[in-house]
Amino acid sequence: MEHRSAVVFIHGFIGRLDVPGWNTRYESPDLLGYGNYCAVPMRAISLPAQVEHLHSFIVEHFDEMPVDVVGHSAPKR
Repeated sequence: MEHRSAVVFIHGFIGRLDVPGWNTRYESPDLLGYGNYCAVPMRAISLPAQVEHLHSFIVEHFDEMPVDVVGHSAPKR
């Protein structure tokens, strides 16, 4: 039996990504400053704050389950 880790997709400046048909459990949380967190003041947004935000999200949604983290953004033209 093959075990696949859940996946957490980390979006770029274009916002949340949905992956229809993805065959393992996944989440695509909003980063600070986007979506449900668009009201977070700019002074409160930093790389360490984003890391803590994502860590809290992963702990809340996946507990001790291993996850793969995938970053994505808009393609460069």
